Amino acid sequence: MYSNKSYFAYVDSIEHTQEGIFVRFDAILIDSLERLHQADTFETRAEQLEPVILEAHDPSKNTQNLRVDHWCRFNIATKSSFGSLAAQLYRSPSDAENIEEVFIENIEHLDGRGRVSRSLRQLVSLDGLQDATQDTIEALLNRQISNQEDNYLAIYNVGQGACSAVLTDSLQPVLYFDLGGGCGRNAGTYPVDFKPCFTLNPPVVLSHWDMDHWISGDRHQSAECLAWIVPRQALGPSHMRFARKLHSHGSLNIWPKNLTSLITPFGQIHKLPNASDRNNSGLVFVAKVGLHNNKIHVLCPGDARYFKLLPQISLPQSLSGLIATHHGGLYRRDIPPLANTKSNYIAYSYGQGNSYGHPHHQTVNKHQNAGWTTRRDSINGNQTIPSLATLPEMPPCGTSRCSLSIVQ
Repeated sequence: MYSNKSYFAYVDSIEHTQEGIFVRFDAILIDSLERLHQADTFETRAEQLEPVILEAHDPSKNTQNLRVDHWCRFNIATKSSFGSLAAQLYRSPSDAENIEEVFIENIEHLDGRGRVSRSLRQLVSLDGLQDATQDTIEALLNRQISNQEDNYLAIYNVGQGACSAVLTDSLQPVLYFDLGGGCGRNAGTYPVDFKPCFTLNPPVVLSHWDMDHWISGDRHQSAECLAWIVPRQALGPSHMRFARKLHSHGSLNIWPKNLTSLITPFGQIHKLPNASDRNNSGLVFVAKVGLHNNKIHVLCPGDARYFKLLPQISLPQSLSGLIATHHGGLYRRDIPPLANTKSNYIAYSYGQGNSYGHPHHQTVNKHQNAGWTTRRDSINGNQTIPSLATLPEMPPCGTSRCSLSIVQ
């Protein structure tokens, strides 16, 4: 169905490992470009897209000239040929059942300054949609949670992805920071019984447009009716399709261009400066959680490198919690912030047996050297920062509708 055709492909992610390079492509047929040019609104452009996901492992590292957030061109074949790249083709990022084994041929990197790349970036984007106003963002985040109440930060087991939430004293999510999970090659790490809780209609703050940070919103249809607060960044076709779903429900709220930070009842949200790499240009959350008389600060960086984000945001003098950036992936020449020496918690959100080998032992050692000693791993079950004095016997809602029991 998809083979023996030519595609434009957005380079969605690149992961370097000892076994070679893993690349995720978000592709559309070249033949569809003329039809996209005729679409005059965001909605019609998104409807015209028919993306496919390709996950490729390149042991020879021939794709090392590719760059994330850039476009390329290639052909897909059913049989291997000299220089071709074996890949798995998915019909959607959350569909791990219908997989086709294919081969990618004749990969051509497109010059980002060229006419075709500029056209693709314009067509596959949030262009045509206005930013939300600061008043709108503040209204969405101005939920009734008092500093006089106990609250917690949950790190949920969603496999190879990220999903955390600020919890009320009754352990119900009042704000999600990312709503992701395992997808594509790592879809098998996604827990089959994961059911998020939307009882309090919590808004979702998306750190950046990586699939493993929003895929649970696509898997659970009711999540599309929540208010999503998202950065304006480069997108691939599958991202744009999901954004259209949110927009159709009136749920898509794009972070205002000139708003660099915002204090909320849950902590502070920062917008990193625009950059060519979407990992380092998204939203960063410094949560303020804990017992009513002993609040602590937890840095939630998404996938941003510490040396990129730390000069841009004002951290409190004492940082007692950290979600390790990029699931504990290997960022060379990157130094974590120092931990509170009296008490601290570090959480690693990743999937068991993931294809990237997260968390990397060198990364774990770096964090330990920076004083992060109390470790929490999402694969062991849903965790909280800080620890609960006693574990609840029932899920947060007390019903079978969600699976967010804390185990720590």
